[in-house]
Amino acid sequence: MVPHPEGTRPSAGEILLVEDDESLGSILAAVLQDQGYRVALASNGKEAIDYLFTGQRPGLILLNLVMPAMNGWKFHEQIKQVPELAEIPVIVLSGVGNLQRKAAALGADESFAKPYNLKVLVDMVRQYCPPHGVGGADDLVSQRPGP
Repeated sequence: MVPHPEGTRPSAGEILLVEDDESLGSILAAVLQDQGYRVALASNGKEAIDYLFTGQRPGLILLNLVMPAMNGWKFHEQIKQVPELAEIPVIVLSGVGNLQRKAAALGADESFAKPYNLKVLVDMVRQYCPPHGVGGADDLVSQRPGP
């Protein structure tokens, strides 16, 4: 059982991006920053869990499925055990075969196959999590959660 996160609170305009491809994660974070989002980066599910249990509660999680340490399936299984985290929308971003079927079985809200159209992805992100406003350097929280 996953421990209960202390002091979680929803953060409009904040996204947790769980992606093991550093280049892709950086590009997507920059695009989202330009759209007015704050982005926390995690390179696997374990880092993402650690981040969520610091009390952070993003408005949306963008989740890759195939990653080292803890994959997206295991990560999603863990957060579904905590009601405050289970209600955070999840968009799966992956190159796995039969993605729509696998994302639906996972319980994800949406899925995008890699490579994906950034404009369409950003439009979908906006439907689940409105941005802070005009993007800028102060709007980006780009970090790799603790060790």
